[in-house]
Amino acid sequence: MHYFLTLMVLSLSTAASAATNQTASNPMSMLPMMMIFVGLFYFMIIRPQNNRRKEQTQLISSLKSGDEVSTLGGIIGQIDAVEGNIVQLQIAKDVVVSIHETSINKQLPKGSFKPAPFKAKTTPNKAKK
Repeated sequence: MHYFLTLMVLSLSTAASAATNQTASNPMSMLPMMMIFVGLFYFMIIRPQNNRRKEQTQLISSLKSGDEVSTLGGIIGQIDAVEGNIVQLQIAKDVVVSIHETSINKQLPKGSFKPAPFKAKTTPNKAKK
């Protein structure tokens, strides 16, 4: 037991002295690696996001009455009117909803939206007992 403890203390002291004898690495040696990470971050995250933002801004500025669009919530409709930031979207015959222009996801090709007739859902009256 005593031999094992002595051997352990000697190995720890040898490792500690070896660690202190190493020279400190130059921080400038990390600069190329940092530049590579910054470049990857830019080309994989920042640049694609800027391109998507530019496309969305262009889509919103080109909206006009009669365009067929899809919203972020999945609603498909035809633009009835654009009033500032608010878009009047016809989703069925005689059904128009107001949405914010930023909730428009994409513009659909002409003829892809055919408004369905609006049918009011009625619930039958249940007879009371």
